[in-house]
Amino acid sequence: MQSMKESKFNYAVYEKDYVLLYNHLTNRIVRIHDKAALKAICEALKAGETPAETPLFKRLKAQDFVIDSSVDEDLRGRERFLSHVYNPELRVIILASEQCNFRCTYCYESFKRGALQPKILEGFIKFLRKNLGNYTGLHIDWFGGEPLLAPDAIERLSQAARELCRKSGKTFRASITTNGYLLDYALFRMLSACNVVYYQITIDGLATTHDKSRVLVNGEPTFERIINNLRCIRDTVKSRLFTICIRSNISQIQLPTFNEYIDFLQREFGGDNRFNFLFRPAGNWGGERVKSIEDTLLKSTDPIYEALLKAQAKLDLYTHLEVMGTPTCYAGQKNGFVLGSDGTLYKCTVDFEEEYNHVGYMNEKGDLVLDNDKFNRWLALYSERNGQCSGCTTWSLCHNRICAAQTLRKSSAHSGNCGYEKSALDDFLRVLDCSQKAYVQDYEAEGL
Repeated sequence: MQSMKESKFNYAVYEKDYVLLYNHLTNRIVRIHDKAALKAICEALKAGETPAETPLFKRLKAQDFVIDSSVDEDLRGRERFLSHVYNPELRVIILASEQCNFRCTYCYESFKRGALQPKILEGFIKFLRKNLGNYTGLHIDWFGGEPLLAPDAIERLSQAARELCRKSGKTFRASITTNGYLLDYALFRMLSACNVVYYQITIDGLATTHDKSRVLVNGEPTFERIINNLRCIRDTVKSRLFTICIRSNISQIQLPTFNEYIDFLQREFGGDNRFNFLFRPAGNWGGERVKSIEDTLLKSTDPIYEALLKAQAKLDLYTHLEVMGTPTCYAGQKNGFVLGSDGTLYKCTVDFEEEYNHVGYMNEKGDLVLDNDKFNRWLALYSERNGQCSGCTTWSLCHNRICAAQTLRKSSAHSGNCGYEKSALDDFLRVLDCSQKAYVQDYEAEGL
């Protein structure tokens, strides 16, 4: 038998009765109950010996926790990174409306522009007619402002895109980031007909906290209406072919009632596998409004994960694992861009006012006019491997570009850019394990 080695991308968390083993490259997590057997395998591999062909060893080999000694894992990591950067699918984030019916306390947007201009909408359709054949498919992500302020634009463009993809044999899928206030049953049906299968909706805790941070333009509360919209979808829509991700931006304000909030989510939506959940620290993403709550912002996910573990949350947290397995964000992809309502092309949906984020424009003839130097900086494959990255075994997976914008900013060019999950990996894995969902494989349950 060829000599074997443990994958350099393995990471283990030792619990009292089992081990959680995670592989950064494959994004797999397994729960191993026979700690002694795992220890024997690892010791044999370190000594250059071939472990006995036990069921556990066979499973570890089959899922690439143990690999041939000849494998160049850095090369595999780079291949995964490059395949993501050069994904042949066209992904366009379209700002259907740059206005919003909310005024959230941490929102960074300026609301200088309105709905997607008709000439830009038609220009994008012309762009698809001319260029769709260059891609394997099309993914439109509706964004804003609040995209549901412009439902007609969404419907018109989606109908045209769906027909063009049908004629050219390309896949077409869509997603939307919305505050959920306008998402009644009728609009949900319209979006479903527009191939929207993924929804991200933000709820910041119970009504007592949500209605302090996510209010209407006139200051009125929004929690009850959003929840009632979600209840209606849950109870009325029979299709299983969509996912609603409830995102929660957590600050110190939400922490005192966090356990009650988790109980609420579990009770209302936890039993429906069409709903999953993403918890993030509310951040200072720029703008003036966030200054009013700056002293309440969290520095890390630690308090969030601690609260989730304490609550023994059984929620579906797959989105966290999905984010962990993404080598770089959408802004770092060659075939991804953001289309503003006036035709401006961006790479990132946060730094709208930053000049380095203005990479070109789309004209009404359907031409992408790019500033190639600006555009290509977002795709630079290598950043300096220094500081926090110098000794990192997983650098080949991300090249310090999980957030391409953060890497480009001068102030953070020499610091690690690892993302929330990797910086709190032990707690992250424990939270996923606690949720008791299928993405953590139990080797004992597999007959080992």
